[in-house]
Amino acid sequence: MDTKKGTRYFLLGSLLACALLYFAGCSDTNTLSPTETSALTPTTLAKKGKGGDGTDPAAASDLLMVRKREENEDGVSSAVIGPEGGFLVHAAHRLDVSAGALSEPMELTFSMPVSDTLMFDLGPDGTQFDGPVKLTVSWDHAFTSGLDETQFKVVVWNPTTQVWESVPTSIDTELNLATGDLLTGSLKHFSRYAIRK
Repeated sequence: MDTKKGTRYFLLGSLLACALLYFAGCSDTNTLSPTETSALTPTTLAKKGKGGDGTDPAAASDLLMVRKREENEDGVSSAVIGPEGGFLVHAAHRLDVSAGALSEPMELTFSMPVSDTLMFDLGPDGTQFDGPVKLTVSWDHAFTSGLDETQFKVVVWNPTTQVWESVPTSIDTELNLATGDLLTGSLKHFSRYAIRK
């Protein structure tokens, strides 16, 4: 009789432990831990300050940190855009390609790597443009407390110089949007982008 009672308690305890583990793993906030890293390599970035070529390199610690990741930011969005121009939307973020920026139709991609910083990957990597291209990104889900949002800049990773470089940026603090002019920066092609605080 004691064996049956012990077995029941063991099974009940095991079932309760499994239920607790299951519900502890379910969450609708999808918060990132500081240990999750980006796919960016190498991780050694330039020191903050003016670069010799007129760029304004930003250290990794200067990039806007993610407060929580929205489910609709996962995955990859794509659109075929041709010489007539067009746009590509990924969650609350948008890429606008002007007419004439591309000489032939091309499938463009937009994704956000899992990272503790707010980053955006545009592809295919190295795609070149002949006209204006604008990237508008939202910082709604980033840590901004105590930061001067009017100073935010869209930055691009330059794999040759191994630094983040600023691109001309306009800020809308009411809508929490930063728009970077990707063609006027020193890199006129797709790469990884972020927001510098």
